[in-house]
Amino acid sequence: MCGICGIFSRNGESVSPTTLTEMRDQMLVRGPDAEGSYIAPHIALGHRRLAIIDLSPAGINPMSNEDGTVQIVLNGEIYNFQELRPELEAAGHTFFALKATPKLSFTDTNNGGRQSCSNASRECLRLRFGMVGGVSFSWRATALARSRFTF
Repeated sequence: MCGICGIFSRNGESVSPTTLTEMRDQMLVRGPDAEGSYIAPHIALGHRRLAIIDLSPAGINPMSNEDGTVQIVLNGEIYNFQELRPELEAAGHTFFALKATPKLSFTDTNNGGRQSCSNASRECLRLRFGMVGGVSFSWRATALARSRFTF
């Protein structure tokens, strides 16, 4: 089971890359296969990876959409992600990995970044099956969302 962490600064102060790295590395037992970080002026996301489906480096989190406006870290799986892939590709999304994370991240951008799957909207979840916990950040919508749900 992967491990996720993050820091969000509400007061405008920069987040500490050192603090994020320390948080992330405390979860080594949750994800011994790889680690990843996304650090921006007021937000930082960390991930420890337990590779199960996609063993390639393309599955390392955090991940972004095609234009980098959405960042996401995910723990869990969308079990029917292979069935959802053609629909998202038809909507113009490009896939770089086999696992579920990009599917969640890219669907988040279908409505200009304003509809977040992390908000558990019916449209985002209508065809999904799995268990997911994650955090997404959208520069376009200036929104940070977290969720945990079984669907």
